Amino acid sequence: MRPKEMADFVRADGPESAIKAVLLSASVAACKSREEYAAFKYLANAELRTASEVFIAGSGNWGFSLDPGNLLRPFGDHSDIDLAVIDEESFLRIWGELRQFHRESFYSLSWELREMLRRNGENIYAGFVSPMWIPDRRHPSRGSFLRIMNRLSNEYVDYKPVKMLLFRNFTEAVDYYKRGVMKLMRHLNI
Repeated sequence: MRPKEMADFVRADGPESAIKAVLLSASVAACKSREEYAAFKYLANAELRTASEVFIAGSGNWGFSLDPGNLLRPFGDHSDIDLAVIDEESFLRIWGELRQFHRESFYSLSWELREMLRRNGENIYAGFVSPMWIPDRRHPSRGSFLRIMNRLSNEYVDYKPVKMLLFRNFTEAVDYYKRGVMKLMRHLNI
């Protein structure tokens, strides 16, 4: 998909409907075929057993970046794979682990780490979380998440690095990606 096509889709169907359709698409830019994407999703669902759904999102899905620092950069050799994981159980567990870390360690952390935890609190409020936000690099959830991401960096996605966000539900995932689409619309003056 090209940026203009995405913008036309958003104009025709509205941002939420467009994002839902793109996330639910059977083909993505990161995989050579629908069959490879289905195989990748099968493996991802096997790794993430409590997830209700797993999607490749970002440039690996629609073919270009919505990240403000790389806006419109095409998906390519330099790209990573953004995986949106709909998993309320894991979302709540990781949120709890972050809160526990916060309660036990907040005042002993550097100003930068405290600010990062505050910002991640806003992200959790918005419905997404990552164990990678736990500052303790030895934390078991962080290590488990890293191993899953490494195993998912496989032949179906040309061994590109995989990054994941856990979303509380599909509505929060749509809202998260809607922000990027609205930036695209402003950038294209639409």
